[in-house]
Amino acid sequence: MKNRFWRIELEEGMKKLSSMIVPTGQITEKNLEELMRTLFAKHILNDEEILSTLCRKNTKRYEGLINIKRFSEKNSQNMVRINYSAQSSGIYIEIDLVYENELTMEEKEKINLSSTLNIR
Repeated sequence: MKNRFWRIELEEGMKKLSSMIVPTGQITEKNLEELMRTLFAKHILNDEEILSTLCRKNTKRYEGLINIKRFSEKNSQNMVRINYSAQSSGIYIEIDLVYENELTMEEKEKINLSSTLNIR
């Protein structure tokens, strides 16, 4: 099987705020969704709004301010495609499952740099 990665992009309007690439073995899909919520909290939510998104869904205080959509399919080469996306207050986050042969040279360099750092 080919090496797979998560391509994570954060944009505000037409401006790219952040672009990250992470091997799939380093983060779970559940944590990808949590990352999206955290990035939204960092960029657009105030303290009270952050609290309201973390409250239980069946309480008055809960507000579903962040709606994350997940899409998956198999393409004609039988390769799995997964996409997460969310948008709120002008901030857009998209996470795509990509294969090694789809990485840009810049993304490959980021992966090589992070693997040589070996931070513990």
